Amino acid sequence: MTSRTNSTPNLEPLAPIPGRPFALVCGLGLLISVGVGLLVASGAGGDERVLLAVGGVLAFGGALFVLPLLGPPVITPERWGLAVMLASMLRTGVALGAMLLLIEVQGLPKRSTTMGILFGTFVMMGVEAVAAVWLLTVRDRLRAVARKPDGLASPFAGGPGATGQGVGGS
Repeated sequence: MTSRTNSTPNLEPLAPIPGRPFALVCGLGLLISVGVGLLVASGAGGDERVLLAVGGVLAFGGALFVLPLLGPPVITPERWGLAVMLASMLRTGVALGAMLLLIEVQGLPKRSTTMGILFGTFVMMGVEAVAAVWLLTVRDRLRAVARKPDGLASPFAGGPGATGQGVGGS
């Protein structure tokens, strides 16, 4: 059996993700996703009913980005990334359910409705994922610098200070 030094896990609490940058990026992404969805639906031959439906679905589904912003005690810093994934999964469910209802029940044209909702939803999911990865990466890099004894490593320079490993890989 091999013994390792410093094998105790780091149990310090995680810093919360700052909500303002996430909200700003996702709010802008929401506007862009609705615009893209409406452009695609219009380009695919969607009439006023389709555009209104697509815009409403994308606005509702896109607004789900607020779920990770609920913060403690509902969303803890340790589970923030999971909350982003949950919002994305719910958005996918809203998009698929809305397409089914709008096409099968309301009788809206299949091509323009589907394309508008899918393109807009993909844009929003991409923006939200990029924002979440960016904020989680910054938090991890700052945490790695705080754990480093000399505190000299830049969290954005790469190398041992940026990966969370100290000198010698411990």
